[in-house]
Amino acid sequence: DWLGNNLLNDNYGLAIIILVLVIRIILLPFMLSNYKNSHMMRQKMKVAKPEVEKIQEKVKRARTQEEKMAANQELMQVYKKYDMNPIKSMLGCLPMLIQLPIIMGLYFVLKDQLVDGLFKYPHFLWFDLGRPDIWITIIAGVLYFIQAYVSSKT
Repeated sequence: DWLGNNLLNDNYGLAIIILVLVIRIILLPFMLSNYKNSHMMRQKMKVAKPEVEKIQEKVKRARTQEEKMAANQELMQVYKKYDMNPIKSMLGCLPMLIQLPIIMGLYFVLKDQLVDGLFKYPHFLWFDLGRPDIWITIIAGVLYFIQAYVSSKT
């Protein structure tokens, strides 16, 4: 109660920002590790790409299940040769998946009409948090697009 009344001054917008920042700071080591692994995987893939493409072509041309299995085994050997782990690169979305239930829970709590405080103190900056606002949606969409664009370029 002290935190809400004194520090945040019953400001839900500020509370949301602080909560998101705390979640992001907690997940920062996972995200940095993911960026590092993804960068290393891209570097290794540049070196292994000619071999991988040849084997993938073999998989496409394979007529029987045995030929496909043999080509896939060959592909696994190339991955092993260059110390590449395809599953490790798939775990890149883990930090996003961890924060998704927290953010969804926050959304449903704030959306619920039983939350008396949101209707009592609905304003943050020029936004009315008690009603849907198209500008928040547009700003969030643009920021996520920029984030996806920047992370695809690095």
